[in-house]
Amino acid sequence: MSGSFFGRVAEVAALGGLCEAAFANGTAAAAMVFGEPGSGKSRLLAELPALVAPGAVIAMAGFEPERDVPFAASRGLLEHLRGEKPDGAVDPLVRAGSGDSGPLEPVRVFEAVHRALAERGPTLLVVDDLHWVDDMSVALVNYVVRAADSGHRSLVVVLASRHSDVAARVTESLRRVLEPGRVIEIELGPLDREDAVRLARDLAPRLTEQRAVDVWATAGGSPFWLQLLATSEHLAVDAGRIVSDRLRPCGVDGEELLALLAIVARPLPIEDVVDVQSWRRARVERTVTSLERSGLVLRRAGSVAVAHDLIQQAVLRALPPERARRIHRRLGTWLQEMAGDDEQRLLEALEHQHLGGAPTVELATRLVSSSRRYLGVAALSRLASIADAVDPASAGTQRIREGVASLASDLGQHEEALRRWSECSSTDRDPAESARASLRASEAALQLVRRREAWIHWQRARDGASGDAILDVETLAQEAALHKFLEHRPDAAQVAAARALSAARALPAARGGAQLDEVRRRRALLRALFMAAEVALLFGDPNEMLELAEELAITSAGFDDSVHIRALVEGAVALRFLGNNRDAEARLRHAWDEVHHKVLPQRTLEVGVALGNVLVSMGRFDEADAVVRECLALGTRLEEFRPSRAFAVVLPYQLELFRGDWRGAVETLRAAAAAEPDPHYRQHAHRERATALARLDPHDAAQEIREAVVAAVEDAEAAGCRRCQAEALVRGAEALARLGDPDGACSLVARAEISPSDAHNRFWRQRAEAAILTARGAAGSVAALRAVIVEAERQDLNVEAVWAELDLATAQAGSDRTGAIATLRHAGAAAEAMMATTAQRVAEQLLRSHGVRTWRRHATAASVDPLATLTGREREIALLVSAGSTNPEIASTVFLSRKTVERHVSNIFAKLGVRNRAELAAVITRRPAPPSTGD
Repeated sequence: MSGSFFGRVAEVAALGGLCEAAFANGTAAAAMVFGEPGSGKSRLLAELPALVAPGAVIAMAGFEPERDVPFAASRGLLEHLRGEKPDGAVDPLVRAGSGDSGPLEPVRVFEAVHRALAERGPTLLVVDDLHWVDDMSVALVNYVVRAADSGHRSLVVVLASRHSDVAARVTESLRRVLEPGRVIEIELGPLDREDAVRLARDLAPRLTEQRAVDVWATAGGSPFWLQLLATSEHLAVDAGRIVSDRLRPCGVDGEELLALLAIVARPLPIEDVVDVQSWRRARVERTVTSLERSGLVLRRAGSVAVAHDLIQQAVLRALPPERARRIHRRLGTWLQEMAGDDEQRLLEALEHQHLGGAPTVELATRLVSSSRRYLGVAALSRLASIADAVDPASAGTQRIREGVASLASDLGQHEEALRRWSECSSTDRDPAESARASLRASEAALQLVRRREAWIHWQRARDGASGDAILDVETLAQEAALHKFLEHRPDAAQVAAARALSAARALPAARGGAQLDEVRRRRALLRALFMAAEVALLFGDPNEMLELAEELAITSAGFDDSVHIRALVEGAVALRFLGNNRDAEARLRHAWDEVHHKVLPQRTLEVGVALGNVLVSMGRFDEADAVVRECLALGTRLEEFRPSRAFAVVLPYQLELFRGDWRGAVETLRAAAAAEPDPHYRQHAHRERATALARLDPHDAAQEIREAVVAAVEDAEAAGCRRCQAEALVRGAEALARLGDPDGACSLVARAEISPSDAHNRFWRQRAEAAILTARGAAGSVAALRAVIVEAERQDLNVEAVWAELDLATAQAGSDRTGAIATLRHAGAAAEAMMATTAQRVAEQLLRSHGVRTWRRHATAASVDPLATLTGREREIALLVSAGSTNPEIASTVFLSRKTVERHVSNIFAKLGVRNRAELAAVITRRPAPPSTGD
């Protein structure tokens, strides 16, 4: 809207206050601006840049024709971020021709945008016409708000919308994420008389006071109608009549161009108008100028658009249907010709062709044959309806139907994929093509855990695979997957995986050396390698795992980033099982860098679990804690948009277990086991809980320890993983031995089948056997425990070396008190160096039982920080308490249960000698400032 800005003083003040508070406090905030068409939403948004620092504002807008085009409304945001940092994380994800195949994974874009916004500092993101914004862009806005809130980063999002289902959902989501006071709603009502009269006379200076009052009364305070009526001859609220009157001086060209812009329903560059209309540039400029003078269009940054939605609606109502269809067809043809590989524009072209009644099969086929980066669920629905309407006898029918089925698979729409692939496999066509469709149907059925359908379609694929060497590999790999994931039959999975891999490795020489489809061949080899590595993990053969993982990494490099990262993780796990934690860490560090550089959120969680576990076992808790925190924050961001496997059932609680709050850790492990549905993951929680209680509370928790051991073994067996079964048995044996049940422990050890190359499980068996000797009071227990310590140190299992030293001291106590004390001192010092507080406290307790004082005087000079006596986690919670955070707020911030936070707060009070939160705040306020490090 032209003219100066009047009124809305309270609204501008509210938005300014929201921005000021968020930017000052490093928080996220949001405002929903509601208003009916003509209430001045966009005009209010135009005032926002003046409220913040230059460059802080980024704008997005929704347009009706693009509401089903994924990331259409985000295009401006993405381009803005790319422009600020061309080599940043956003660029490779949105740049055409980036080499990625298949649909773009939305969470990768979400995470890349989050990182880019975090780097640029305080940002005001303005979203206009939210009611027309596509679903992916809405999800992106939700994601960056959630990320900014959890990361304590300054981000304000202001969204303008009519009242709509989309706006209601977004408002509800924002209120779930942000605290009260950081989400505000503004309803734009009519302007009051004074502001309306001032606006009317600003737009039409010759207007008398009374005429301006009459305009205000007739317009009902609507800024849109005030503008039109103030500059019109009539006081009639009839958009159609006003548009008709204003359009008359613009002639036929003006009428035609306005109709085009109304149907496009978004800003159109002048150059594009020239192309669509096939007019000379001068003619376009002359027509645009005429329409602009009439107040019907606005020209900004080289583009032109209808001045307001209400004008657009008036034009469309007056437009004859056949003329509208002709314009749609012309737009569709032009977009199709100029789009190139831009799928977002092709989708827009498809919609125009559909509305214009033009044939859409050719364009739909072009889309399903593209990289499909921007084809989402809405596009799938449109393309599916086109495929369903195609004559089955037409030449391109099968191509578009297969394309739709493939898109459904890529988008994870497994029900739709199963139906579509089943149809493709049932048609009268080439047997090999039907077999390939049957295989994809089997894959969809596997995802849906439809056992019978998965095998039926697999058998059809197998029957039709003869003569197609690649399809033969794919069906064998699928057979291995069905045996592993549906039947839990590791032996059958191993046979099928071995056959698949053998056939895959022979592919280059197949068919007498003829050149095969390279992409299909490589994907088949990757699938076979992947399944073979998965089966090797089941059987606990780390040598074979490492060999397969390295081949998988080489084959996937530069071809499939996700599989390549998975291969690095598999290789690191194999190295860990081989007893080489140091090399495992190096490989995982490389994978950690890769997932960050390539923005692979799902894989980040998998790498984080493996890296965190290695770091914990090496006693590098601070580094492990940093990995855990990053992954937990990422998992929280991902949860609403693409729920994934829990980041770790055990890892976050192991840190608490080793760093002092072992009872809280046991409680959370107990809760994790109760909540986890998958036995393969659940058995880890049972196993770690049994070990912790057996070492720290064997007398009072004996029954729970036995139950946890049984549950871990049963879950490992149910998962069909022999390596996990072996670890559950030998770890359970150590726990039973500590309960004074060496015979039960021996029984479990005897059942464990451990691969000769599995150094990790062999260590745990050695650990269990030493515990059995200790439980029996055997003479060889001291030597056995010394051997355990040597092996733990060789594998860099530094935490386990400390625990073994504590056991060694107990075994020495009866015959060598001096040696026991020396062992305990060494164990305590090692635990203190690692900040393994739980083990350190056990060492000190045992030393006191030998009459050795463990209390050490700490300096009390005024310059010493009183928080130095706290652990890292306790310091963090103490600072949050002093800042006024409640226990529930702290629990949410540091990803702990409320009860665990309560225990931390009690420990803090005890260590600092304070009685309540006020005294704690006073202690922290008085503590000396940290020394300046200079530059």
